[in-house]
Amino acid sequence: MPKKQKLAIIALSSCEGCQFAILDLGKKFLKILRDFELVEFSLIEDEPDLSKYDICLVEGSVITKEDDKKLRSARKKSKILVSLGACACVGGVPERINPKIRPLKELVKIDLEIPGCPPNNKEIFKMLYELKLGKIPKIPQKPVCSECPLLRQGKCFLLQKKLCLGSITLAGCEAICLKSNYRCEGCRGPIKNKEIIKNTLKFFNKIATKKEITHLIQKFGLEQEIYED
Repeated sequence: MPKKQKLAIIALSSCEGCQFAILDLGKKFLKILRDFELVEFSLIEDEPDLSKYDICLVEGSVITKEDDKKLRSARKKSKILVSLGACACVGGVPERINPKIRPLKELVKIDLEIPGCPPNNKEIFKMLYELKLGKIPKIPQKPVCSECPLLRQGKCFLLQKKLCLGSITLAGCEAICLKSNYRCEGCRGPIKNKEIIKNTLKFFNKIATKKEITHLIQKFGLEQEIYED
């Protein structure tokens, strides 16, 4: 029988919502327990496992010295290290409060990012099994608009001259906020298309104040990523 890969799911300073998203997989979470050796799961155990990891999912931000130590230790022990959720991938809400908080990829080598607040647990499940097969999956560079039902119905926020980051935010969330008639606030981080971002910001300047735009972009710590050269 093939040896199971060792999986760790750990948290830095966070709300632990990404871990709850994994638990919400229900029967699929039980499949993970069958197919992987879950050697650490911060949400449901007190004592961390000290062994090596094949795959390690890390959520949260480095706010304390203990966070930094935990992240660097995870990097040393892991064959594959994955940033999980908005805080880990783009800085998240904590970066808005403390600009010194940075995405994990700026602190250690990250092999894969699964963004979102919370991340799409179906995406986590799919990518986890691709990693199991030795693949490093890639999220298609499409905007949330490609998944948005409001756009198809002619009810797009931008068409109504209302702020929404759907046109510059990475798809994969299944437009869950927009399906609830709530604007996209960019929790999955920006797409890698400077021209679209530039044109979107020009449009924003025509329909909103600088304060309103900054407030939206800063919510999940996107300012550096969006305004970088």
